[in-house]
Amino acid sequence: MTPKQFKIVKELFDVVCDLPEDARRARLLEQTDDQEVIDEVLRLAGQTSIRTTRFSTPIMSAMGAMGALAGDELKAGDKLGAWTLEKEIGHGGMGAVYLAKRSDGHFEQTAAVKLIYGVPSSAALEYLARERQILADLSHPNIARLIDGGATPMGQPYLVMEHIDGVPINRYITGNKLASNQVLVLFKQVFAAVSFAHAQLIVHCDLKPSNILVTQSGRPYLLDFGIAKLVDSANIVDALSNRSSVGSSAPLAYTPHYASPEQREGAPVSIKTDIYALGVMLRESIVDQPDDLRAIVTKATASSREQRYESVAALSDDVDRYLANEPVSARKATATYRAQKFAQRRWPWVLVGAVFAGTVVVFTLRLVAERDRAKESERVAVDERGRAEAAQTQAERDRDRATSAERATAVERDRATVAETRAVQDRDRATNFAAAALSEKNRATLAETKAVAERNRALQAEAASKQTSDFLVSIFNNSNPNAESGDPPASKLIAKAETRIEQELAGQPETQADLYSTLGQVRLNMGNAKQAQQNLQKAIEIERTRQRPLVLASMLDRMAQLTATNFGAKQAEAFASEALALRERYSPTDSKKIAESLATLGGIVTRLGKKEDSENLLLRALALFERAEPGGAGTAETLHLLAMQAVRFDQLDKANVNFERSLAIRARTVGENHPDYLSTLEEHANLLNMTRRYAEAEAALQRALVQRRRLHGNQSEKVAFNLNVLGSVVNRQGRQREAIELYREALSIVDKTIGKRSMAYASILNNLAIPTQNIGDLQAAEAAYAEAMQIFEALWPDTDLTLARVRYNVGRIRTELDDLVGAEPMLVRSLQTRLKTLGNAHGDVIESRVAMMGWYLKKGQLANARAEDELLKPLLPFKDVFVRIDYERRLALLATLEGRMDDARSALAAAERLTQDTYGEADIRTWRGRIARAEWLTQYGSNADKLAGVQLAREILRNLTGRLEPGSPVINRLQKLIAP
Repeated sequence: MTPKQFKIVKELFDVVCDLPEDARRARLLEQTDDQEVIDEVLRLAGQTSIRTTRFSTPIMSAMGAMGALAGDELKAGDKLGAWTLEKEIGHGGMGAVYLAKRSDGHFEQTAAVKLIYGVPSSAALEYLARERQILADLSHPNIARLIDGGATPMGQPYLVMEHIDGVPINRYITGNKLASNQVLVLFKQVFAAVSFAHAQLIVHCDLKPSNILVTQSGRPYLLDFGIAKLVDSANIVDALSNRSSVGSSAPLAYTPHYASPEQREGAPVSIKTDIYALGVMLRESIVDQPDDLRAIVTKATASSREQRYESVAALSDDVDRYLANEPVSARKATATYRAQKFAQRRWPWVLVGAVFAGTVVVFTLRLVAERDRAKESERVAVDERGRAEAAQTQAERDRDRATSAERATAVERDRATVAETRAVQDRDRATNFAAAALSEKNRATLAETKAVAERNRALQAEAASKQTSDFLVSIFNNSNPNAESGDPPASKLIAKAETRIEQELAGQPETQADLYSTLGQVRLNMGNAKQAQQNLQKAIEIERTRQRPLVLASMLDRMAQLTATNFGAKQAEAFASEALALRERYSPTDSKKIAESLATLGGIVTRLGKKEDSENLLLRALALFERAEPGGAGTAETLHLLAMQAVRFDQLDKANVNFERSLAIRARTVGENHPDYLSTLEEHANLLNMTRRYAEAEAALQRALVQRRRLHGNQSEKVAFNLNVLGSVVNRQGRQREAIELYREALSIVDKTIGKRSMAYASILNNLAIPTQNIGDLQAAEAAYAEAMQIFEALWPDTDLTLARVRYNVGRIRTELDDLVGAEPMLVRSLQTRLKTLGNAHGDVIESRVAMMGWYLKKGQLANARAEDELLKPLLPFKDVFVRIDYERRLALLATLEGRMDDARSALAAAERLTQDTYGEADIRTWRGRIARAEWLTQYGSNADKLAGVQLAREILRNLTGRLEPGSPVINRLQKLIAP
């Protein structure tokens, strides 16, 4: 066989090696008519379906002899260490692969044993052992693990790999007829596994479909990770070729079709070698590739490694951008391209905009056409009338000529008479046509004038109402309702004003409505939401009987904001939607009032968990405000709402930027003591608390609290909100009893101002339960959680995310109290709501799955617990450290119940380490977190472990005595451990 033929053999071998045996010849006949080449490829393919090669040596040359020896050495039933070989399941260029079972009696396990051909030097074996340990530590849910290894009696090295029951990824994609996006999602798991290995400084070097098996459940596993590099690094093949076992520059084993140019040239490999192979597999897996996907594949498979992606993570990120219809980095980001991607992402809104624009254009064209038709009718009528008048004049001349002509005949006279009659008729017809055209024109002008007048009246009525409102609000805006000066408190003045409005202005409904609306705003500014709602409701009821649509819109907008903040978002959405509809109908298209309604509705929709709707509404509002008053109050408020929207949907960096922009505008325009500035400052402090910047958060809240008490008095709902956020900050710093007092003061204020059946009361009650639980008063905490849940269920829709959070809290504490029947529906409903709204990878969904895993373990349902763990593993590491701590404790219990005591001990240690790093050595939660280890040692450990567990329990009890509630279940657990 010539060198040229052998080159073709190597290339065609990779094309057909994974095909069924009966399909190989047909494929080869499509590629070549050289019978010698076809026979050689079929011979080689008949020996193995998984083969690697070297361009520097013929296939099976150097390894052939020793491969035969190794094959003769082992057979079914032979033992290698703890493993008994069952049957040969593969035969490749680097060695034979056997299905094996563990036979040392410790536990049952199935594995794949790979016998590596060749008799390496002692130095190579030593190197192989070191590298094998590195690969054994390569633990990832999508990488087949290296379990064990050693040498046969003849000295041949072998590796024991996790056995994967699956099919090559290309066959899985074809067999399941996966769409292109499904293929990309599948490859995303492959990318994650390869990226993980690269982070451990391990390169695969031989990625191809047969090295990526996909199980029936759809999970891909990478095989032989780093083994090609491992084998070559130990110079096993070189030893067979009588080369030096040190310093060889032979290229790594690889498959030609998927090998990068640098591999084929014998140059050093890198992570970009694997990126090239991934790109080739992507290209083969998706036939119809859009421009973006084609650009991604082209960049991944560039001939020059400098032009490829810098990392597999960068390739994966570009795939994410493609799936999200965002511009990919592989293409030049032109303005046209960015616009195209925006249209693809926002196609419903672009379509709505196009339809709206089309409607406007059609309507405008219709008006223009009607106007032109009227003008044309008028012109035709004038022309007809002119022709008729000319005909009449001519007729009169004809008649005069006929009369003056003495010899005119009767026929001529009759002809003149007929002509005159026809002329008069034409003139009358033209006159009537002109009159009709003029009437049509006058009706159109009248309708336009009426519409303008109606809009002007609406704007004037709104302005007059606002003037009255602003005047009264300015009087009471900064009043303390419980002032102790010589003047009557503002609250008494308002109560007196309400009586006078009812009695003295009964015959002036519009004035009544304006004043009720204004007093509602005053009540709200003074922190009394319940009475503010009553005032606004009266104003709206009166205004619905009047003809002031924009005034009604202002009242509805105000009612929407009040209701959303204090009584529930579902009802508030209806008020806000009606206000927006009125303003869009009666206000100019660039009006700030439309922007205000968009912002109000956007903020409410955020609370209802509608991510895209809320963002679109708020961005429309921001664009209007920035055109109307750049850097004004509307811009600041909308940025505040955009920040709240980002917090709700776990985009904390984005939220921080928008809060800071809003604070800067408000500091410049209204000052740092204004209520609007304080509201944004408090919400920003809440964000700082979420991101563990506790000192900054507490300082901001304390400063705001001083101003709130000065502006609104001690019994204001504004003060209660501040105390609520401050309580969370203090609790997270380990000062639980101080936090409880802050929450109780906030609850007392809300009870007096808004009432117990309010969202504000339920939110604070839920927060109070957290430090109560931390100090061990589990029964009181469960009661607080449950009461908060009942209030939320009455006020919010069943699918609300806040309600899902409270149900999660109830389910979790009931699990801790062993009330598994009461816990199950809470945990299940919370998970369902979060999963439907937020998607599988969101932190709240992960949190719910960890809680479900804990419930299953307490219930003894190990299979379900293990299934939840399988869903969680691809999402590791979790961003939320508190969820990570809970997860490690669940892993410890799962490992214990499955008899994996070393794994259990490791998981407990990891949870304890995370807890101490998060809270510090002295924190009550750190000491409570150690109880799990004390219980485990006394129940499952050796005698020495049991003594250590009792000693640890005593130490924990000493540190928690006086810090936990007397009679706490936590104390009881510790005392049981210590008791003889």
